[in-house]
Amino acid sequence: MATPTVTPFANLSPESDDLGSMPFTQALNLFLEMRKPFLHPRTVRDYHYCSKYLNQHFGHLRPNDITAMHIRKYQIARKERCGPHMINHEGSLLQQLLKQCGTWERVGLGYQPLPLPRVGPGRAITDEEEQKLFRAGASNPQWVSAYLFALISLNTTMGPGEIKKLRRKDIDLEKKTVTINPEGAKNPNRIRTIELNEIALGACKEALAVAEKKGSILPEHYVFPWRHKSTHKFHPDRPCESFRSQWEQMLDFAGIKNLRLYDLRHTAITRLCEDPNVSEEVIESIAGHITHQMKKRYCHVRVEARRAALAGLVPARLDRSHTPGNSNNGNGPPKTGKPMTNEQVLALMEAQLPAKVIVAKIERAPGAFDTSPETLKALKQWGVPDAVILAMVKA
Repeated sequence: MATPTVTPFANLSPESDDLGSMPFTQALNLFLEMRKPFLHPRTVRDYHYCSKYLNQHFGHLRPNDITAMHIRKYQIARKERCGPHMINHEGSLLQQLLKQCGTWERVGLGYQPLPLPRVGPGRAITDEEEQKLFRAGASNPQWVSAYLFALISLNTTMGPGEIKKLRRKDIDLEKKTVTINPEGAKNPNRIRTIELNEIALGACKEALAVAEKKGSILPEHYVFPWRHKSTHKFHPDRPCESFRSQWEQMLDFAGIKNLRLYDLRHTAITRLCEDPNVSEEVIESIAGHITHQMKKRYCHVRVEARRAALAGLVPARLDRSHTPGNSNNGNGPPKTGKPMTNEQVLALMEAQLPAKVIVAKIERAPGAFDTSPETLKALKQWGVPDAVILAMVKA
């Protein structure tokens, strides 16, 4: 009589304490297998990535033995390697496991997630940095993947995950378009087709040619295939894991500090937002759906562009401080000092001074503000408080 097949968790129930009594690594792997049918494939990949570091730290324990102090020590140790977003994400997975084991109610009393920064880590690359980056990338054939990634990302708004998952069939050289497939899209709103400009088209052509030399020849093959670390052979039916190693070498050679792969998407969206002739609808069609909160996070409008748009430093506007409309007319203390400008208000906002402080500064000094309808809309869009805008109009 044949022996029946037993699944790894056939005898495990949510009420059982077997999971909490197992070695941590075994328990976490089993838990992820139990959750897999209910998760999006991308979430499964993210959880397996998080499990790597959780296993390294808690591998000598059993889930039932973990305390809040263990978690606190883990947070402190991980802060040496990554930011609070990732650590909290890993903590969330640990929390799910301990809830399944029935111990979280006790452990969670002493748990505290790390505070997240108010401003995201992303930034826009400067024109000077861009020139240095591409000169560096073009100088070394060993960096070709990271170099082509940078060209494509900066000219299409595509993020690292979207480019890594590109297949040959996603690039249409005849129509000059690239389609982000569901596998690479972060969410359904990021599935889109982007028209390629001249630079992006040239980069895609070169990427396809390089991929062909690595064995990527079929439509379903990946443009950036995975390479085995030991044999160094390319596997075109599997996407590369990251451009990070080449990317960091490029940055070091170019002398650029603190620039993430994802910052090129930030930069591309920023430049679209800077162009007054590009509507929000067009930006969303290119970059994918962007909520108001995401716009505040992604659109790191460069300081020089904002100053050019808001400063209003032409002589005619500077002379407004001497017109009757800007006189004190005997109301309140006399306004003294140099006239304030949009540029100075912007600088105070960037210094994160309270709105009431900026308003007081505006009320005490002569004003030379550009308060045209277009500028007021821009001020509102960039998060300038209504009280500050009203004080500028009254100045």
